[in-house]
Amino acid sequence: MSKELANLQKGDWEPAYDDDEIEKDLLLQLPKDLDINKFNRGQKFFKKNLGQCLIAMMMSLICGLSINRFLKVLVCTGMSSTSESSFKRYMSTTMHVLKWHYGNVWNPSSSAFKSIRSVRKMHAYARKFMHNKENQNEKQHCCSEVGHTYLSQYEMGLVQSGFMGSIVMYPDKFGIRCSIDELDDYVYFWRWIGYLLGIKDQFNICIDGYERADAICHAIEQEILIPSLYNPPPQFYPMSEAFTSGFKFYPVASVKSIIATGFRLVHLKCPFSVSFADKLRVYFARGFLSFLFYFPSFTYYLNRTIERMYQCHRFT
Repeated sequence: MSKELANLQKGDWEPAYDDDEIEKDLLLQLPKDLDINKFNRGQKFFKKNLGQCLIAMMMSLICGLSINRFLKVLVCTGMSSTSESSFKRYMSTTMHVLKWHYGNVWNPSSSAFKSIRSVRKMHAYARKFMHNKENQNEKQHCCSEVGHTYLSQYEMGLVQSGFMGSIVMYPDKFGIRCSIDELDDYVYFWRWIGYLLGIKDQFNICIDGYERADAICHAIEQEILIPSLYNPPPQFYPMSEAFTSGFKFYPVASVKSIIATGFRLVHLKCPFSVSFADKLRVYFARGFLSFLFYFPSFTYYLNRTIERMYQCHRFT
């Protein structure tokens, strides 16, 4: 295991922080080491590249389902087993992400902070649910790791990388024109979102800025994600296909075309043969993202369309 992941994995038995202490602290004052201007610049980076960021997050989300410990929670809780439930869950996730980027997460009375609090409560519920499964001797159905701490500090670090990792590692591949300073601002934004979601500083992959976050995300990609995609758990394709069918991605994208696009991104051979239809989908995705990169006016139009669709003005 690389040194980038060694420290992160020390948090594998420690649960994420999910009580109300953070909210109580914010009622008194903002964290002393928070640079609110840099944090706001991180938000602006997302707004400037809204469409590209959501595409990158969606690809990471689908590929991340191949990691067994995450998939296990979704299978056991039944949150995403059908196209309808999958659609509702991931639409809810998108709304949470938009609130964090468009709202004021530092105001405990804001919709953005209420979203943070809601996600913490969902994590606490899922953790309790999984441990109850263990106690009821239902390991044969979903819980094979006795004593495992679900949604631990380690797992929250992996989730954090899923939201910002692809954007930070491959901005140009996702159609994003930006400087290193802008990426550092965005990493800083996620450093504090991680804090609000209960990640302790020693397990927060964004705590030390862009270069360190980039290195950790590459390590997660190479040592955890890619091996999982080469040997995914049995439920991976049914769950990921429920996601794509729920969002009506066909014929533009399929699970295999999304994975193939990811492997092409890192210059690795795809673990399965790619059909002609999926090859067309891969070429379409590459062409679309290149179009966003070379034609900023189209990016602006796409972003405004998404903002109107989700009514992002409500979150400011």
